[in-house]
Amino acid sequence: MFIPHSVQPVITGIACFINVAVTLYLWAGGTPIAFSVESLRFLIVVGVATATVNLFTLLAYASGLRVTSSFVIGGTSTLLVLLVGFLFLKEPFTWAKLLAIGLIVGGTFLLRGAE
Repeated sequence: MFIPHSVQPVITGIACFINVAVTLYLWAGGTPIAFSVESLRFLIVVGVATATVNLFTLLAYASGLRVTSSFVIGGTSTLLVLLVGFLFLKEPFTWAKLLAIGLIVGGTFLLRGAE
């Protein structure tokens, strides 16, 4: 499955819009959403890291890396982020997060098989 490079900003923009919409929906429903200086710092670090990953992925594609390998790159990088959270940042482990890991792995295998 070929995904043109020009679609990446569109996908990222839609994901940002959906995240903002869900956050505003939860806030309007009475869910407290607390922001702190530390959470803002983490948000900036995550944003820079995400932009850097996207940039290097696009540069790898331009260098001749097969586009279909992006499913493996995307799935393993997300899985790596979850594992770093569990092992180094002492994030609480929940069954929902285990389900998320399973869905990531399953989706990666499904997309790999569709090529």
